[in-house]
Amino acid sequence: MKIIYCINLFVIILSSCNIKKTSSMTERYDFETVKKSETDPAVVRKGEWIVLMYSMSTNGGTYIEYPPVPAFYKIVKFFYPNGNLKSMGKVTGQNLKFGMWQYYDEKGDFFKEEDENKKFGKIKVDDILKFLEKEGLINLTSGEGREFPIVKENKYVGIEECRFSLSFVNDNEGTYWNVFFISSSWNNNNHIIYHIDINTGEVLSKKIIHSPIEI
Repeated sequence: MKIIYCINLFVIILSSCNIKKTSSMTERYDFETVKKSETDPAVVRKGEWIVLMYSMSTNGGTYIEYPPVPAFYKIVKFFYPNGNLKSMGKVTGQNLKFGMWQYYDEKGDFFKEEDENKKFGKIKVDDILKFLEKEGLINLTSGEGREFPIVKENKYVGIEECRFSLSFVNDNEGTYWNVFFISSSWNNNNHIIYHIDINTGEVLSKKIIHSPIEI
């Protein structure tokens, strides 16, 4: 009987842990580090990762975490004004959410998880990145074309913006990937816009706009 009781107790404890991730298990906004920083955002290094901690506003605070080269994503964390974690997940192509996103209430308690990949067709983010590399626009080995912060002596200097944006569009033309690429050349402003089939990867259209910058 004692063995059965212990097993039942273990199951109850394990189940309660899986139901809710409490505030003691989640990250809180670091007010002190941001306050002491000479730059906004504050810069913190976690191994090879670089974390930008933006100042808290009346609407809340934000962290953007950049993995080492050559990853083509960043982790974005939003915080409530009280410092508790609000939501977090991966972003690529400037502002496209993908993968699993977690959401928390104002007490810092986990209450749901959403799979952003469900909104895509058979062609996923990784497929689009491979397509861009095949087109010679980014390099998945070197990280060329990705967004990353410019940091000197652990101080924020600026940002190297992502060379492309991705969106999953549903309009009168149908549902498709919209891929917008911007050249990084200093003396021209080339835009390439692709519409890509969500299930086959076929390029439905490609438009190139060239507009030289006057100097």
